[in-house]
Parts: sequence; structure tokens; C-alpha cells
Amino acid sequence: MSLTITEIKRYDKDKNGSPLVNRNGKPYQRVVIKVGGNENQISGFGSELTDSWNVGDEVDVEITQSGKYWNFKPATQKSMEANLVIAKLDEILSLLRGKQSQEHIPDEKVDW
Repeated sequence: MSLTITEIKRYDKDKNGSPLVNRNGKPYQRVVIKVGGNENQISGFGSELTDSWNVGDEVDVEITQSGKYWNFKPATQKSMEANLVIAKLDEILSLLRGKQSQEHIPDEKVDW
């Protein structure tokens, strides 16, 4: 999914000022973004790729929901290819809708 960043924050310390570390004691960075038209925060882990992200950048991410929280991870090549296939199938379906009656092809857009 391609999104435009409207706000981005990076954290390497928790609310108490202690460094963020994983179970193995390795430090990590938390990245929180907001995207156009949405006030929800989306969290993920810092990486070389996310270090280059700035407000206004369009980024490809995979988004998942965990309870009330939304998380992202940078999109993999495989997921980007899948999105291209879905877009092509949507285009083909639109062409078919124009050629056949609506009762044969439902007018429902699948939101992936």
C-alpha cells in the first residue's frame, strides 16, 4: 500500500527515558507515522530504509492491526508485485463490466 507521510517521529527511548531494547538487549528504534487524511498513528521499527523517510514522502508499506493499534512494515518486493497484479485484475474487471450486464458481474470493489 502506498501512503504519503504527513507526520513522522522516531524514538529510541521509552517514556521514562530508558533506551528501547528487545528481549535480547539489542537497542531498536520505534517509528510512528501519520498519513494523509487520517489521524491514526501507525507504528513500526526503524531501519536503514525508514531512516530516509520524511514528511511528504510516498512510501510502500504493509499495514496490520493489532487490537486498537496499527503497525507497518516496509513492503516487500513480493507484496508490491501482488498489488500490481491486483490493480491489473481490477482494470480487467472494469473492462468486463463495460461489456457485460451488471447481473453477471457484481459491482463490488474488493478492498485489499
